[in-house]
Amino acid sequence: MGWFTLGNRETNLSTVVQLDFNLGSETRVRAELSTRFRRKLFHDFSASPNVLESFDSAPPSNEKKNDVSVTLRLGGPFRGLPNPHSRHRTVVLRSQES
Repeated sequence: MGWFTLGNRETNLSTVVQLDFNLGSETRVRAELSTRFRRKLFHDFSASPNVLESFDSAPPSNEKKNDVSVTLRLGGPFRGLPNPHSRHRTVVLRSQES
């Protein structure tokens, strides 16, 4: 897939769909959709909104059929860590809706 981006910034998009069928039950299907978009803002700083959708066609009693999770990750350099290989820190903001 291709799209136009303004400037010369690194941009990544990934989507994963997983389907599970219960062989013992003809009616139960479970699905999970995960989408991640990452955009380099400047230097080593980046932003990455992510969406995760889980669905179960026949959940256990008192459970919901679907669950949605939205995550925003902001990342950048972090100087002064004792491990020289760990120079990035990520801040995660989460919101869950059902």
